[in-house]
Amino acid sequence: MMHVRTCAAIVVFVLASASLALDLELENDHHLRLLSGRRGLASRPGPQVGGVYWFEQNLDHFSPSDSRTWKQRYVVNDTYWTPGKGQPVFIFLAGEAPEDFFWFQEASALHWAQQYGALYVVLEHRYYGESLPFSRFSTANMTYLSSQQALADAAVFIDSYNKTLDTPGPWVVFGCSYSGALSAWLRKGYPNSVVASVAPSGPVHAESNYTGYFGLFDKSAADQPGCVDAVKQGVAQIAQDLSTSDGRSKLSSQFKSCRPITEDNAWYFQFTLMEQVGGSDQMDNPPDWPLNAVRCVAQLLAFFGIKPHRHRILSLSLYLYSRLPMFNTFFDTPPPPS
Repeated sequence: MMHVRTCAAIVVFVLASASLALDLELENDHHLRLLSGRRGLASRPGPQVGGVYWFEQNLDHFSPSDSRTWKQRYVVNDTYWTPGKGQPVFIFLAGEAPEDFFWFQEASALHWAQQYGALYVVLEHRYYGESLPFSRFSTANMTYLSSQQALADAAVFIDSYNKTLDTPGPWVVFGCSYSGALSAWLRKGYPNSVVASVAPSGPVHAESNYTGYFGLFDKSAADQPGCVDAVKQGVAQIAQDLSTSDGRSKLSSQFKSCRPITEDNAWYFQFTLMEQVGGSDQMDNPPDWPLNAVRCVAQLLAFFGIKPHRHRILSLSLYLYSRLPMFNTFFDTPPPPS
């Protein structure tokens, strides 16, 4: 029975997330803040070791005439470090989420910090978490969100922080996934700032249409009979519906979207659904995520003796969603209008 409840929650969460995705426009600050903060997702468990500080960072590193600055958040853990001895400094570059989202990627770096007596620093990425250069996410304000600016952020921070240390030790930069690429690029582009880079899963070769990230789902879920085929059929049907005005109207009704699904915002709708399927596989179902696994929809329906028709899946999901407040408040947003 617990397995069935989990499956129901999976479908419900996909629909709840889809409702949020439809409101993602650049001027919609509320929902963009939720994305930049990844509110409700995994965060560092327990009390945070070390102090939280703010660094006055340059807005545009590549325009000498632009003197604007903003506050960048960083965390310092000096548990294993002794001042004045020239011990190394390990800096972990947080990626596309708040800095405390990446605790599970920091395990090796923290282990080595203890082993080598290193000072440990986590630098939050601009435009994520609380490191927000602007209070509004207009198109003009988003101009300064780039990997080049983020790399310069790290270099300026390191140079400035060294001035606060009596005997600065060598800096080693860490990252993972996107920030893994950043760490490799930082070593290459700013070799005087860091002596080494640790870059697991760093996608340093950009591809405009990379399908590999979500491509492992069909292998991971292959042990669940009918699961992969059901997802593929659902994706194909949704893609077909999105291609017509009547189909988009039907999906808007079925998913209780906050706004009508249009050609302009359909991408957000598809992305949100896709991320629930592929993201749970990539992240190995982090325990703090309510999405435990995108599997067993067919098993859920079979348990109730219901033919696995997509309209019945949607109806059941919407019924449960409308009656479970925890899903309505997951992103701290009002529930979709009933």
